Amino acid sequence: METSQYQVYNEGGVVKSILIVEDDPVLGNLLLETFQEETTYQGYLTSSGERALMMLSTITPALFLLDYHLPGMNGLELADHLRRREGGKPRFREEPLRFFPF
Repeated sequence: METSQYQVYNEGGVVKSILIVEDDPVLGNLLLETFQEETTYQGYLTSSGERALMMLSTITPALFLLDYHLPGMNGLELADHLRRREGGKPRFREEPLRFFPF
C-alpha cells in the first residue's frame, strides 16, 4: 500500500485525519486502506468505542467513521461521548460523524 505524498492540513498546519471505529478487522483494514489510498487524510483504526476515546488524547480527527454495532458502547453512544461538552467547550461538535450498520 502506497501513501500519498500530498496531505490535507487544517488551519493550524496539522495533517487532517480520520478515525475509523470498526470491530471487524477485515472490514476495518479495508476501510483504512481505501481511505489512505483514495484520500490525503491520515487514517487511524481502532476496534471499540472505549479505545477510540483513549486515542483522542493523542489525535484530533477531522472525520469519524463509526460502526453502529460495537462491543461495549455502540456507535451511537460513542457519538454522544464525542459531542459531549468538556470544560464548558463542545468537543468534536463540528467534525462529521458517519455511521455504517455492518
